[in-house]
Amino acid sequence: MGLCLALAGCGGQGSFADLPEVTPYPVPQGQTMRADLYFLDESGAGTLAVESREVDLSYREQGTYWQVIQELILGPQTALLPVCPGNTAINSVMVFRGLAVVDIGETDMDPAALQIFRQALAETLYANAMAQYTLLTVNGRLPQVEYPLEKAEGVYAQQEVNRVALGFYKSRTGEWAILRPVELPEDAVSVEGMVTAVSGENRGEYAICPVGPTARLESYSLEGGTARLSLRGEKQDKPDELGVACLALCLFYGPDSSEMERVELTYNGEELSYRGKTSLIREDVYSLRGAEKILYFADDEGESLIPVRRTVPIQRPLDEFWIIRQILAGPLEGEDADARPLIADTRLTSSFLGGRLSGNLAVLDFDRSFYSYAETLSDGETRLLIYALVNSLTEEGNIEQVLFLRNGENIQKLGSIFLYQPLLRNPGMISGG
Repeated sequence: MGLCLALAGCGGQGSFADLPEVTPYPVPQGQTMRADLYFLDESGAGTLAVESREVDLSYREQGTYWQVIQELILGPQTALLPVCPGNTAINSVMVFRGLAVVDIGETDMDPAALQIFRQALAETLYANAMAQYTLLTVNGRLPQVEYPLEKAEGVYAQQEVNRVALGFYKSRTGEWAILRPVELPEDAVSVEGMVTAVSGENRGEYAICPVGPTARLESYSLEGGTARLSLRGEKQDKPDELGVACLALCLFYGPDSSEMERVELTYNGEELSYRGKTSLIREDVYSLRGAEKILYFADDEGESLIPVRRTVPIQRPLDEFWIIRQILAGPLEGEDADARPLIADTRLTSSFLGGRLSGNLAVLDFDRSFYSYAETLSDGETRLLIYALVNSLTEEGNIEQVLFLRNGENIQKLGSIFLYQPLLRNPGMISGG
């Protein structure tokens, strides 16, 4: 159980002798973590069963979940059966906001085999990363499977009809197409349902619908690899250029994706274009795909933390601890105007020696320069710095506790915050939280 103590009047980085009967949290040893992997059981009925094992985390630059999936690909070590060929190549893995995006290289697996592999991926990532939905692509393209997203329910749960698809929304900056799972209406699990799902109400100020609420599907066809989507609605709800790209991406990630090479869109009979093109291929819009990561920085008054949403390409290789250096480097131009850096010396980004996961525990290792700098801060500034890191890492739920180390060893406290035990998320530090 993590411990979060903040007692006033206890400054500095005293020794453990300063505290009676203090037992520092044991630093996880080795470069492994325990993971639950899902393989086919021996019955031959296509059902999954779990195998728990230690996963090698020595290849840190790939990220923890990349290594978990690699272990799944290598196959079972028991009587269970593999879910894919052992030479399946991983191109990229990203987990964010309950959605896992996994891209693999060219494969000989047929649609039925890919469906089983995706189900095993989904259950494995749900167990280890709390990703409720998994998107599997092959060299960036959807394989020929029944529906775009796999919803993990746990192998003992009753499977429901999957009515979840991938929607794309305009970012507030107008630069990205942000992907998010959307639930389709029960009576419209189709392209019509997708248009309905991504039109109308915005999904928060950071995700703007690509088309306005009056837009409705007039017609849809797919012939000779070209998808033609015609919309009709009020003039003010006509999609702008980025909205056109988002709609095209919705189709490229829709149920007909495997047969689709081009997308053509019209609104009230008028051709829609993106960057001058009215007939779009994947390469025209794929670079826009982004995912939101939430980082915490100090507010304008230096009293609370405020969330800042930062968009990153979904197929950019990132480990779970990329976010740490981003926080230390401070907010970017164009982000929330009220966000302030947590440290004045951005050279301290190099003080982060690395991190790793041990179950739901994140272990962060900093060198002495980080703690020496933090000692120069006020107690309030120190708390903002520490909990900006903790709250950012625990934002998505797959990480619950954060342990701080100094050059690989336990540290007692920093200012009034005791660090010899893992820290839990602190919602009270968030403005309005």
